[in-house]
Amino acid sequence: MSNWDNMLQWEVVLPPSRPTEEELNRIVKEISHYDKKLPVAVLGSTPEFREILHRLNFSNIYIFEKSIDFYNQMSELLPGYASENEQFILGNWLETLPIYPRRFQFVLSDLTMGNLPYEDRYSFYDSIYSSLVPGGVFIDKVLAFDFPVPSLEDLFRKYEDLPINLRTINDFSSEVLFCSELVMEKQMVNSTQFYKIIREGNYSEKIKMFAEKAKMITPEGFIWYYGKSWDELSTDYLSKYSRVIIYPETEIKSPYCNRTKQFFCHKQ
Repeated sequence: MSNWDNMLQWEVVLPPSRPTEEELNRIVKEISHYDKKLPVAVLGSTPEFREILHRLNFSNIYIFEKSIDFYNQMSELLPGYASENEQFILGNWLETLPIYPRRFQFVLSDLTMGNLPYEDRYSFYDSIYSSLVPGGVFIDKVLAFDFPVPSLEDLFRKYEDLPINLRTINDFSSEVLFCSELVMEKQMVNSTQFYKIIREGNYSEKIKMFAEKAKMITPEGFIWYYGKSWDELSTDYLSKYSRVIIYPETEIKSPYCNRTKQFFCHKQ
């Protein structure tokens, strides 16, 4: 079981593992016209979302988070005023979201899918849909496995030719741990196991150094549920919404180029 209290160096995590400027601009454009006094929700403690909600003067913000320590860590990355007007809802999303039917104008989420075991996905997305008021929108980013999965050999060849810096360490974490053949084989990301495979494998010292540094971004002791094809998962995710707008990641330098999608799912 992942313990988010151990995610201690979030400030070194770079987009696209966090919301990108382009994604945030789309969100701002979408939500600016919503009533600033009515409830809105954030899944997790994403500081970028919390900051724009306060900047846009939303005054009834629900933060759904299972770790109060992680919430407090993320609050330290915000200006002092930016935790005002927040209602902190502690607990498992599967248990807390159903308490709030037809409550929120919109729900903001970034790469939350992988936190849910496959067998819980339907209940999770049904709870999000049910929590929206008519006309509400669920805004999310998903790592969708509908792309050619690179081999470790190809990825390691690429990183052998790159310098080791904060940008390339982030990219290594994104591509090797979350998008490679390791993920497809296991249908999950087990950070402890993946680091062990690299550490004990017949790989260069540079690749092993990349993996060691990547623990700043993706610590050991975490599990995410990725690797199943998007075709297999998309029905539970999308079926209830009357209108869905999709923005694939197209930034060529992004490790998630053509691998993530930002969804704007509108409830009728």
